[in-house]
Amino acid sequence: MMTNDPKTVLVSEAARGLGGDVALGLARAGWFVAVPCDGAAGEAKGLVDLIASEGGRATMVPLERTDEGQGRRLIGKAVAAVGPLDCLIISGPAFDPAVLIAEFAEEFSGGAGGGREGNIISLLETPHPAFDPLAPSLILSLAPRVRINAIRPGPVVGRGNPAGEADFEQWSSFPFGFKVQIGKIVSTVLFILDTPSMTGQMIALGDGRQ
Repeated sequence: MMTNDPKTVLVSEAARGLGGDVALGLARAGWFVAVPCDGAAGEAKGLVDLIASEGGRATMVPLERTDEGQGRRLIGKAVAAVGPLDCLIISGPAFDPAVLIAEFAEEFSGGAGGGREGNIISLLETPHPAFDPLAPSLILSLAPRVRINAIRPGPVVGRGNPAGEADFEQWSSFPFGFKVQIGKIVSTVLFILDTPSMTGQMIALGDGRQ
């Protein structure tokens, strides 16, 4: 049976920086976005209001910063807010990526998921010291219901990360000599989501240093 329900995505740090720009880009592409709110209530509300003003859909997922188990509960709260998740974007280090991935994958285990495909995309510029999201054992354990890929961004300029004079001086010394516009990150995220044969891959989008 066909459905007009939008795809749903949780962006782990949508209230700030790169995560906010990616959340906005996905909302513009028709996704229903869950925005965690763990102390940056003003930033989270501002993003949700901006998305709504453009005709998109987003909602805040409140969390307590002092709650040590917030990462473990984040997936469940997001599902309660926007419905079953289709995608998890890990956009920062605030939540343990291993916990987020395990909880997201649980939504697709056994007969769960209703035939949906799950996608996980890491946007961490610096790899997590104790966890590799592209470890072969993890990729195989998630397949075929959940795909996991990564984008390694270089210096990015967007709504949540405007460029300053020092940034331009630094970029001039890099091989490509330019910053990455947020639209390129969003279009790469959408490319991954639209490529069902792709898993376990890392795409470097930066200044040539990779």
